Amino acid sequence: MLLEKAWAKVHKSYERIESGYAENVLRDLTGASTKVLSHDDPELWDNMWDAHTKGFLIAASAGSTKASKELLEEMGLIGYHSYGVLDIAIIGDN
Repeated sequence: MLLEKAWAKVHKSYERIESGYAENVLRDLTGASTKVLSHDDPELWDNMWDAHTKGFLIAASAGSTKASKELLEEMGLIGYHSYGVLDIAIIGDN
């Protein structure tokens, strides 16, 4: 929430930051480079784990078609909204 408020201050209002991209926010607020990963990237987990172990900030978002909107809502998520990833973990025996 603090990053969202800072980003809104930079752009003078919350209305101006709707539907923004998390990579732009993180780059502009931290000065660090960003990398965008796709859900179908075969190295997605390796890249996320690497970023996590290095202490990088991670954000995730999902688009929203009519079908995916219902699925996202079942999980308590909103389409076209970015979320800060606080932790990642391996669950179960892989």
